[in-house]
Amino acid sequence: MVNLLGLWLFIWLIMVSRLHLAGPVLLLARALTNIVNGEADAAPLGQVAALGLANLPVLLELRHLKGPTL
Repeated sequence: MVNLLGLWLFIWLIMVSRLHLAGPVLLLARALTNIVNGEADAAPLGQVAALGLANLPVLLELRHLKGPTL
């Protein structure tokens, strides 16, 4: 189960790395790994939210430039 989750997160990381979300995705993967291992910590999830909001203008600009292909 954990190996499948890790594989899914790796594939998802490759897909979203084009959207400049690699940092938040890595933090989310670390947070999910901690939760699966029973070492739940809310700090990485807060960092994911903060980085996601910080990247929002970049994502909106990319969407504006590329249109519906994003």
